[in-house]
Amino acid sequence: MPTTAAVGLPDDFVLVKIPLPYRTGDVLGYIRGERFVGFYWDRALGPMWDDGLPVAADPTVWLAFVSVAAKLQEHYDADLGSSNSDSTHMLVWDRWRQKGYVARIESGRQFLRERVPQDL
Repeated sequence: MPTTAAVGLPDDFVLVKIPLPYRTGDVLGYIRGERFVGFYWDRALGPMWDDGLPVAADPTVWLAFVSVAAKLQEHYDADLGSSNSDSTHMLVWDRWRQKGYVARIESGRQFLRERVPQDL
């Protein structure tokens, strides 16, 4: 596996250094196979993956997302969005390395578009 540095993360990505749930991507309902996935809240649809598909409508997933979003808001001033506001940030999760990065929503989406096949 290549190192995370070799991936060429954008300069504005901030490594999350606070504890997050083990296998965060799985906990947040991600079931596809891409290495990188982004999580944020869409005002109309709720928790979202990077590819615009809604996260599983499971109360456990929703609670996990709210918990992670609150931690990132508190420690990184990152707004992953809510039912009342659009997200300004997303959590980009590296599933291979089990590391998270706070990214501005535009930067995170661009990074993921360059790496995740768009088959929708």
